[in-house]
Amino acid sequence: MTALRDEQGRMLGPKGRVLTAEQVAAVTRRDGRLLVSANAGAGKTSVMVERFVRDVLDGREQAAGGASDVIGCHSVLAITFTRKSAGELRERIRARFQELGEAELARDVEGAWISTIDGFCARVLRAHAVTAGLDPAFTVLDEAQARALGEQAFDDALGVLLDAQHGTGAAAIELVAGFGYDQLRETITRAYERLRSAGEARPLMPAPPHVDQAAARTRLGRCCELAAQRVADEAPAVRVDEARARLAACRAGLAADGELAVGAIAGWRVGRGSSLLKEPVFDDYRDAVAAFQQAVGDEQARPLVVLIGALLSAYGDAFAAAKAAVNGLDFTDLALCARDLLQGQPAIARGYRRRLARVMVDEFQDTNGLQLQLLGALGIEHQFMVGDALQSIYGFRNADVDVFRGLAQATQAAGEFAELPTNFRSERGILEVINAGLGAAHGDDWSALLAPDDAPPAGPEPCVELLITDLSAWAQADADVMEPVLAGMPANTRPGDAAEALAIAERVRELIDAGEAKASEIAVLVRAGTKLPLYERAFERAGVAVLAAAGRGWWGRQEVQDLLHHLRVLLNPRDEEAVFGVLASLLVAQTGGVSPDGLALLAFDRKAQQDHVWDAVERAVVGAGCGPGLSTEDHERIVRYSRLRAAEREASGWTGPAELLRRALVAS
Repeated sequence: MTALRDEQGRMLGPKGRVLTAEQVAAVTRRDGRLLVSANAGAGKTSVMVERFVRDVLDGREQAAGGASDVIGCHSVLAITFTRKSAGELRERIRARFQELGEAELARDVEGAWISTIDGFCARVLRAHAVTAGLDPAFTVLDEAQARALGEQAFDDALGVLLDAQHGTGAAAIELVAGFGYDQLRETITRAYERLRSAGEARPLMPAPPHVDQAAARTRLGRCCELAAQRVADEAPAVRVDEARARLAACRAGLAADGELAVGAIAGWRVGRGSSLLKEPVFDDYRDAVAAFQQAVGDEQARPLVVLIGALLSAYGDAFAAAKAAVNGLDFTDLALCARDLLQGQPAIARGYRRRLARVMVDEFQDTNGLQLQLLGALGIEHQFMVGDALQSIYGFRNADVDVFRGLAQATQAAGEFAELPTNFRSERGILEVINAGLGAAHGDDWSALLAPDDAPPAGPEPCVELLITDLSAWAQADADVMEPVLAGMPANTRPGDAAEALAIAERVRELIDAGEAKASEIAVLVRAGTKLPLYERAFERAGVAVLAAAGRGWWGRQEVQDLLHHLRVLLNPRDEEAVFGVLASLLVAQTGGVSPDGLALLAFDRKAQQDHVWDAVERAVVGAGCGPGLSTEDHERIVRYSRLRAAEREASGWTGPAELLRRALVAS
């Protein structure tokens, strides 16, 4: 059995590692509320594991002393953001109990309340479905199912508004034309989900009040007259004359009848191009123009806002009806229903408080207002929450990092806040560079990454290199330098991106050649997956084998496409897309496939003879087609693949696809 402390009395964590002072404080302060801001690599999961384990072990000691209200594995609610992380937390708690020789407690972990917040809500609702007003057999819709129902619900809601019988047809058509269908649907559905994630069960947009433009008009008229008097006797000058003209336009516009255009009001603004126009009287005038423009714009937009509100309401009703028709709840429904159940049924909430003595929430920076309300409705006194504002990455799923920031301020004021600043993943030198390079850019959210006290000092050689390339020079580089790298890349690929990729590929090549690292020991991280094909191309040019973890995807990789084209040609030589694809590939020759000119000649010959491209290939093999324009090299490559296809076609009669692919790889 592993001890909980070493000979010096220091607290030990999983695998006998000595906990830092900050980790000890986070583990031992288990009563009341505690919010911990944990830097990347600070061991927050280890802290959660140790809190859970020591809660249970302490509870067993209390039970032995005769206490009746004790904590066991089933008394701690542990919430994580994803199912994968929940499974990892469960496994690490189980392993920690086993490490301590507590086999029975390790088995008890299987039934512990360790799950995502969605899983917890579903478990509560299934136990009280009738009280919550739900069918006990409800299903939880995954994202794809909910998205499909939502898209149909939006179409239904928009159809109602477009129906002229409801009096909104013409206005709805203008709304769709102004936004565009896709943008309008995105706007409505995102607003709906954001409002629900903030705790609104049925999101509604209140009708905006009518805007009283009279006060703003009066103020603008007064400011205009004062400004006009100030420039009346000034000598002619470009900026002053321009100001006079705009003030005159303002005076005329205010005196005219009819509705004013927002764009026209914007044209009344006076710049600050001279010392005269920087005087307070002109600042007042500029403020008055802006206020009047806002008032006019708000009033003119009011019918549009009302219509958008009607569409939002109709969409919410249609979406709810669609989910009810399949007896399904999406993830937000789970949290809303669980919150409403706990708020509306105090006896049920009390029951869970008696059962669950403590709650721990991981990745708290990716929660939202609704989930905070849920925890409040649950009402468990002893709460432990851990997160990092800089690691919030799920805003697209309506996570709201401001919830974390707001609670951090509140807990700091109440003395219920702690930090885990020590990073155990990276060398001291790397942490120093990150602190220096990124700290100031992150402002108040930044907490310096500290190395462990016993970490070795930074070595004499730097562990961070900065590669610099002149992007402007590469933008002017010769086409023969950039074309091989940019060929096949998206049209908006910048030469500078290619330059960076080439610089990194060459540096990696140097490291490998110098024996400082193996290719399999080097990882390249890029900002966006769309750049991965560019980096693959650069590494191929540098002669370094590379495996992309994302980007084009398996079936989109060129070598996979080439092999598929080969199999398709074996099956059907009249598959023209596959024929052209395989002839252009490295299956034809290691130095490259048939040239674009050669492929074009095959296409022209096929068209002239009004048959199929493989017929043109067979004519080219015997020299009876494609004319004198076909190069000797292209002719040899066409002949080579024709012979390969004939041999493999014969082999396909006695072997399967896997063997055909293996043979193609060997042949190429």
